[in-house]
Amino acid sequence: MLRMLNVFAWLLFLFQGSEASASVRFAREVHDISNSCMKQDDGIVLIADQSICVKGPLTSVASGKLATSARALEPLLIQLRSTPSGKRIRLFVSSVGGHSEAGLEIAEALGKNKFDLYVIDVCASTCANSLFLAAKRKYILAGAEIAWHGGVFPNYARFDSFWRALPADMRKPAREGQTEAEYKQSQWDRFLDFRRRQMALAGSARTEAIIYYWERAARCAGPDFRVLHPGLAWRPALNELSGKFAIKHVKAERAEDFESAVFFPGYYKSAEAISLEPKCLYGTPFAVGQ
Repeated sequence: MLRMLNVFAWLLFLFQGSEASASVRFAREVHDISNSCMKQDDGIVLIADQSICVKGPLTSVASGKLATSARALEPLLIQLRSTPSGKRIRLFVSSVGGHSEAGLEIAEALGKNKFDLYVIDVCASTCANSLFLAAKRKYILAGAEIAWHGGVFPNYARFDSFWRALPADMRKPAREGQTEAEYKQSQWDRFLDFRRRQMALAGSARTEAIIYYWERAARCAGPDFRVLHPGLAWRPALNELSGKFAIKHVKAERAEDFESAVFFPGYYKSAEAISLEPKCLYGTPFAVGQ
């Protein structure tokens, strides 16, 4: 009996040792690919087996700037899917965002839960709103940040207020023979379609709310941030991603850096982040559009 116990203990030791060794190899591989990605020019390139590097501001196909758009991704996906490996595609990202539709287009091309995401240094704005939420597993490397903001108008009242505040030349119909009311309706329909696609990637209203929470986060950060602009963003604590927003399978290499929710007052710089009180953020019910 004692001999059997000793054998079991030895096998357990070997198993734990091999598991630790595999973990070290995985971490080394991830860091090697990340370093290689950061040496690339801005763009979307195949960088290793089943691994794609996405670096720089994301652009929509309609913009004509295709290096960091879904159009640049298409031939890589054809190549990877022509020789299936049974492994999920790995996306290594370094992006502060870009065109709001760009993240949607790239995430839709990859497919919901069909890829894993590795944040090398930053994934913000449309990168976080679309790519991070659509990924199956998400890894945030040491020193990296994830930040949400924006989203389309959550309701017609907010869109209408925005529309009325636009200069007259910006409300001018884009097509000859179109009335301003028709043009306004076409823009609202476009926002509704964007919201539908965004919800499909998020998977639930609870998850989608993380995008719109930046307004409440700004209020919690203090009176200096009542006027919102694209440089402002926020992120919850690591445990709140799953607990509050149902975002599963998130790991941070330095979990201690994500112990509290923070607000970024200046383009996602961790050193300037303002810690947010949970009571202010979550003390009262939240609905999109509040």
